[in-house]
Amino acid sequence: MKKYRMHVLCHTHWDREWYQPFQEFRMRLVWQTHRLLDLLDRDPDYTFHFDGSTVWIGDFLDVMPGESERLCKYIRQKRIVIGPWYVMPDEFLLSGESLVRNLERGAEICRSCGTEPMPAGWVTDVFGHVSLLPQILAGFGIDTAVLHRGTGAADGEKQEMLWEGADGTRVLLIKVFPDTGYQDFLVKRYASDEELLKYEERKMETCLTGVLFALDGNDHTPARDDVKQAAERMNGVFRHTECFPSDFFAFLTEEKQALSQMGTGSLPLFRGELRNASRQGMWNELFNGTASARVNLKQRNDRCEYLLTRVAEPLNAFASLWGNGDQKDFLDKAWKYLLRNHPHDSIVGCSQDQVHRDMLYRFDQSEIIADALAMESICSLPINTQAPGRERAVTVFNLSASPSGPVTRFEFDVPMKEVRDKQKQGLFPALFDENGSGIEYDTEKEEAGVWGKPFVSKTADAYGVRPDVWVERIRYTVAARVSVPPLGYKTLSVGWSKNAPIPTSPVGSSIENEYLRFGYEDKKGFVLYDKQRNQAYQGIFAIEDCGDRGTGWDHVYPENDTRIVRDHREEPPEIRCRVTGLSRTLTARLALRLPKGLAAGETRRSRQTVACPVTFEFTLDSGSHCLQTVIRVENRAENHRMRLLFPTGCAADKYYADTAFDVTEREVRLPDSRGWKEQPMPWGPFKNVCGIADGDRGLAVMTKGLCEGGAEEGVGGTLAVTLFRSFSESLYGMHTRDSQMPGSLTFELAVTPTDASVSYADLLNAAEAWKLPVYALTSAPKAGSLPPSHSFARIEGGVVLSSLRRREDGIEIRIYNPDKTEKEARIEMPAAIAEDCLTDLAGNVKRPLSAEGASLKVRAGAKEIVTVFCRLAAP
Repeated sequence: MKKYRMHVLCHTHWDREWYQPFQEFRMRLVWQTHRLLDLLDRDPDYTFHFDGSTVWIGDFLDVMPGESERLCKYIRQKRIVIGPWYVMPDEFLLSGESLVRNLERGAEICRSCGTEPMPAGWVTDVFGHVSLLPQILAGFGIDTAVLHRGTGAADGEKQEMLWEGADGTRVLLIKVFPDTGYQDFLVKRYASDEELLKYEERKMETCLTGVLFALDGNDHTPARDDVKQAAERMNGVFRHTECFPSDFFAFLTEEKQALSQMGTGSLPLFRGELRNASRQGMWNELFNGTASARVNLKQRNDRCEYLLTRVAEPLNAFASLWGNGDQKDFLDKAWKYLLRNHPHDSIVGCSQDQVHRDMLYRFDQSEIIADALAMESICSLPINTQAPGRERAVTVFNLSASPSGPVTRFEFDVPMKEVRDKQKQGLFPALFDENGSGIEYDTEKEEAGVWGKPFVSKTADAYGVRPDVWVERIRYTVAARVSVPPLGYKTLSVGWSKNAPIPTSPVGSSIENEYLRFGYEDKKGFVLYDKQRNQAYQGIFAIEDCGDRGTGWDHVYPENDTRIVRDHREEPPEIRCRVTGLSRTLTARLALRLPKGLAAGETRRSRQTVACPVTFEFTLDSGSHCLQTVIRVENRAENHRMRLLFPTGCAADKYYADTAFDVTEREVRLPDSRGWKEQPMPWGPFKNVCGIADGDRGLAVMTKGLCEGGAEEGVGGTLAVTLFRSFSESLYGMHTRDSQMPGSLTFELAVTPTDASVSYADLLNAAEAWKLPVYALTSAPKAGSLPPSHSFARIEGGVVLSSLRRREDGIEIRIYNPDKTEKEARIEMPAAIAEDCLTDLAGNVKRPLSAEGASLKVRAGAKEIVTVFCRLAAP
């Protein structure tokens, strides 16, 4: 009897879109699935694994609805193995909440087909893994991860290893064969006897239990009907291994039985995020440029994630308590569009141009639905907006878990004819609080000729449209001295005053508020002064531009690169300041010239240059601790990467970067990588915040959809944040052009000084407050049961709010603690809590909680995700 048993798993790795657009890949999907179903009809022993995803089921049945019964029959029989994901995502470029919803939708589809999801986090082609994926998987009852990239493929790695997440959650890590990736059985089908014996020896070297698995398939490969014959041929050659067709359930059962007998104490252990560069083998690479490829996709995704999880869903939950009804079907549709943009080859930006153009349409649909639902929920709330003597109210909504302000930006409308008539009387629009006191505000934009949205809604008049749609308006975008409560709203009234809007005054070359001073200084460049800690940061916002002959996966320097750095010390930009009572803005314009592209052979940048003007717009609001920045680049160059450099003077040996539900600390010093297949880089992916701190110094950079940053050893603790990469690649003969990112590009970030005592939760809450859009509704005054100003919910205790949504007949709130110490969170709900419990991420009850009235307390351990479900009494 042979010592080793090799389970052969027939599978495909199905990229929904990549070097072909979705519709072309779907044709292959339909043909191959028909072939698979016929094979299953003929061979009662055959089992096929569909890449851990479920999205393909709808793609197939949309074209072939008549095959639903046959397809679901084999899924129920576990002869087609599906799940746990909806799509196999990239982990680093998405929010933690998106990963949860991905698994949630995957489980729903599995159960709709009469089966349970595959009991493993199947992430075989994902480009590295976030630090809390073990906890995320465990939240869905999954204790095993099957993966390929991220471990580094170092000598001594085994098929069976352990992976401990940042919070301490452990999962069994099943490592795909490092020499060939997820195609080892496929590529050895026709190997010589000598090669097969070497293959057997390597497989045995990597296995600790004697229970092997091999994968018969690759990207988009169809089911093969000769796996039995191929296994029999290998059995005739293998000396110690019995090889046979099997399925993942059988393999995992036998593997776990063997591990229970031998114990897991000797298994290699990985901790935290898996971002180890590849040392050897095939397809073990992390890739170093996915976070900065086609940055417009990352920006759109970031906005859609925030709109859904932090605006549309909370507003829907609150509105449903006051009789608006749960808009779950629309929210599900918005999520469906968004999740279909999350496959790893989609969101990273490494596909052909048509793929990414299709993604922009899906982002549009998701955003349109989320925005419309948010406004519909706002309009349905019975808020008392009456104010004596006022004809108009504006209700400002803040969906952040922190109070907005002291300066809040929003829009309000006034009929254009009314404005013109009042101006003849020397009157101007004015804002008043609920006590009738005037509110100071700056008008930042005035747009005439605006019409209302003709949205058919529950608050419509008899004609199916809102009654004020047909009134031409002037829309004012203002910065007002007003604080809006967290997860709530504040109602102001609009009236008239003889006080003209606050004039702006262009003065000097610096701006400041109570906490910060920022400006341009000769020979120093841009300088930020932290008044609280008495620290200065010189030469920040320097522009670095280098060549890029890489792809959507990797940034690659030309062999003889030309690195251009503009730190603004020797070439002053054109500076203009705008100062009002509430806000100070400094605008800097740079006449930047860059090489037009790469010279022939791509070994150096071209000598011909083109103008790529850059404009910075820095804003400091009264009472703000962060410098808000908008950067506009007119990109006329090709094949280059542009970054911002922030010299901090910090001597820290680590920098920090947030990922799904966590903030990870990464080494500044890179490992000795001589002889490695892939070189580690001093930059990496992040989602919202990247920073470095040491003693009393430090800077944190918060971004809207900029996802690549890091710190380099030996350059004074300099943070680098990538704005964009411009590249072209050939995918099976299709040359990409949109990837050059031509034209006008806009980027948003905010910089805040910190120190070594920084709380990661505080940073993420500050980022959320800056990133979330503020909604405002201008309406005629009306009576209502809700007060003029109100918080629907409050989250306190140094935790971060991930989601708040209506779920079944209650409200689900998910929080997390990115810090290293335990926190006690206090959650206040919109009404008295009738029943409450702690749940896992899948919504299964873990244990009851003890609420008091409308509030409850819950502990969140270090790096822990906590989900609470409440049924509320009528408000």
